Amino acid sequence: MLKRLFSVSAIILITTLSYGQEIKKESETVKTKMEVLASKTGSITKFVDNKLTNLSASDGAAETRVRKITNGAATASIYQITKEGK
Repeated sequence: MLKRLFSVSAIILITTLSYGQEIKKESETVKTKMEVLASKTGSITKFVDNKLTNLSASDGAAETRVRKITNGAATASIYQITKEGK
């Protein structure tokens, strides 16, 4: 009788713990290209900016550029638009 009670309790405990571990994977955040390249520790990151013509807007012009980021063997290009605030 005691063995049967122990066996049933062990099966219920193992089943509960195995299903409880799957919930934690939901909260992963999505990283941008910049975050992925910048988060590599122990490697040298190189930034090369190529300025483009300014983007005209109703209240002025915004600066545009293409930034090439190299980190080890990984390379990415990012199009940036910047404008000074008022």
